[in-house]
Order: sequence, then structure tokens, then C-alpha cells
Amino acid sequence: MAGKKEEGLIRKSRKYSIVEGASASVAGGAGESYISAFAVSLNATNSQIAFLTSIPGLIAPFSQLFLLRRMEKGSRKSLVLRGVLLQAIMWLPMLILALLYFYTKTSLAPLLLVTLFTIYTVFGSSVSGVWVSWIGDLVKGKQGAYFGRRNRIATFVSLCATLIAGFFLDFFSKEFVLIGFAVLFFISFVSRLVSRYYLGKQYEPKLKFERGYYFSLLQFLRRIREEKNNFGKFVIYVCLMILATNIAAPFFTPYMLRDLHFNYLEFIIIGTVVSALVTAAVLPLWGRFADKYGNIKMLKICAFIVPWTPFLWVISQNIYWLGAIQVVSGVGWAGFNLAASNYLYDIVTPQRRGLCFAYQSILNGVGVFLGASIGGLLVKIPAEIVGMNILIFVFLISSIVRLLVSVIFVHKLKEVRPVQDFKFRKSEGRIQHKLYKLIHLR
Repeated sequence: MAGKKEEGLIRKSRKYSIVEGASASVAGGAGESYISAFAVSLNATNSQIAFLTSIPGLIAPFSQLFLLRRMEKGSRKSLVLRGVLLQAIMWLPMLILALLYFYTKTSLAPLLLVTLFTIYTVFGSSVSGVWVSWIGDLVKGKQGAYFGRRNRIATFVSLCATLIAGFFLDFFSKEFVLIGFAVLFFISFVSRLVSRYYLGKQYEPKLKFERGYYFSLLQFLRRIREEKNNFGKFVIYVCLMILATNIAAPFFTPYMLRDLHFNYLEFIIIGTVVSALVTAAVLPLWGRFADKYGNIKMLKICAFIVPWTPFLWVISQNIYWLGAIQVVSGVGWAGFNLAASNYLYDIVTPQRRGLCFAYQSILNGVGVFLGASIGGLLVKIPAEIVGMNILIFVFLISSIVRLLVSVIFVHKLKEVRPVQDFKFRKSEGRIQHKLYKLIHLR
């Protein structure tokens, strides 16, 4: 009887988690999606905009280390609820900053934004490893299908919030757009509180810790270098891909708003809406693919899609062409991110799931920091030296590094659970067959 009761609570919790993810996505769509645009409105330099990515990316993952050991004695649920509350509150000082700059035009505003957004990110990141441990106990079996559905709904809600926010900002003239940002940040504050409410309604299964389950970050770093450590190879590959991606990632926003002179609606449609729509459409397909053929197979396919998207931005500034690029980007990143997150559930035991997620997040944060820092240095090169718009040059470098990382590392990744073999039929033609061989680098 107790087992049936617990199973019922777990089923309800999975439904609550979907609602929670959708609520949190409103804050992501109406708030986080516009942080870089907000920085542009504060007259931040390209280097300061890069700080918005590099500094939170480096500092925030380390915050997870403070809570992981507390899972042994305390409730994972209470830890997550506390962190989410603090993260929600951080939208209020960012709201105040928007009003402060509207009235004073203080030159310190960009650095204040970097500081506040870093603290916001730290509070969210501090509980992410605990949440991964918790949700992993609620979602057993076909993680690909469940997270594909959850992520699709969250993506759709985020898309709607982002699009509505874009329309909303376009109602304000340039000198009053900061008032619009303040309203969006308040909406983000409320929506994060709503997501916390649904987190509170979820059931927390008891987690038993085996003796000797814990290992330090230093031990983790030593293990990932071992030749036979499949998870280590996976961690190194994802970290390097994140580094390569963030060479360019911080600069798409200033490129669209300053160089292409997009309004906020055009910026959000090309920068977010198109790829989000595609992501929402393909996530269930990728989820079923992963459950059937494995996360590594999906990762290998997407690893040769995502490197090309920055390069394609170089070819044309036509808005329809850029929209087509975002379609490709949405397909590739949807599968890549789903595979990268779900593989952890395949290869790591429940007791060590939170630890491995935290340690991997730290390495990914180092990748974000180094990538954005490299990009920040590259944008200072005079355009006359490279013979083109410096941001276009940075996009090219990012594309090349992404491709090199995939070519060198992706063939080393192995599946760890039984999956069906995935092969192209001969009738599907030579091109597909060559692509399959390329993916496996044979």
C-alpha cells in the first residue's frame, strides 16, 4: 500500500514539475532573455557584455559545492526552495537598477548589472545539483521522453513570454525603454515565486547515501583524465564545446542591436523565437530518439550541426537568411542539450548524481569563462587588422573551434546502456551514408 501511495505522489510530482518548469520559463523568457539587451540599453561596452556571461559562468557553479554535503543531513526540497526564493528576490534590485539609470544615467550601471546578475545566477546554480538529484529520483526509466516533453512545454512558454516581452518593449520609445525593462523584471520575480510554489508541492523520495559515495572535486578531476573513464571523456568534450560556443555567444545581441539595427521585436524573433519554436517542435522527437538509440548517438549527430551556425551568420545579413540559420540552430542545440543533460542519468548512480552534476557544472563554468574571455579579447582587435567586422571575425573563430572539438573528441564517446543500433538504409543514398561515417569518424 505504501508503495502504491508513493508511486501516486511521484506521478503527481512529475506533473507539478512540468508546471514548475513552465513557470520558471516565464522568468527566463521575460527576464533572462533580455539581460544582454538591458546591458546594451545601459550603454555597456562589448567587453562588459561579455562579463555578463564570463563572470557568472565561472563563479556560479562553485556555489553548488556548499550544499551537496548538506543533502546527507537535510532535505533536498528545503534547500531548493530556499535557493529559488533568493534567486527570485534578485530580480528586485535589477528592477531598481533600471529605474536608477533612467533617472541618473550613472556610468556604474553596467558593472552593477554584472554584479547583480552574478548573484542571481549564483543563487540559481547553488541548488541545481540538489535539484538534479531530486528530480532524478522522480523520473526513472525513459528520461528522454519525460524531459523531452517537459523541455518542450517550458520552451513554448518561454517563447511566448519572450515574444510578448519583445512586443511590450517596442511600445516604449528609446528613452523610456528602461521602464519597460523594470516591468519585465517584476514579472520575472513573480513567475519565479510561482515556480517555487509548485516545487513545494512535489514529493521528495528518501535518498540513502552509501558509505564512501563522496569524492572531492580534486578526485573527480583526477578520474576524468583516465583513459577508460567514459564519463570523463564526455565531461571534457562538453566543457570544450561550451568554451568554443561562448567565444561568440555574448556578442550576438550587440551585433543584432548595434550593427544590424534590429528593433527589440526583430531581435527577439531572430535571437530567440525561431530557434525556440524549432526546439519545442523537435524535442519530443529527439527524446524518443534518445530512448531508442541512445544519448551518445544523438550527441554525435548534433555535434556536427551546431558548429556551422556561427559561420552561416557570416554569409548574409538578410533577416530571412538569419531566420533559416536559427532553424538549423534550434534542431542542433535541442538534441545536443537534451543528450548532454540526460547522459548523466545513464552513467551516474543516484547517490553521486548531484556530485557529478556539480563538478561537471564547475568545469562547464570554466569553459564559459574562458570562452567569453577569449571573445572579449578578440573584439578589441581593430577591424582593420582582420579585414572585416570584428564580431563577424569572432563568429568565425567560434565556428572553427567548435568543429575542431567535435572532430577530435566526439568519436571517443560510448553509450553505457543497451540501445538499438541506428544505421542508414542503403536506399537512403550516398550522402546520408557518408554523413553516418563522418559522425563515427571511421
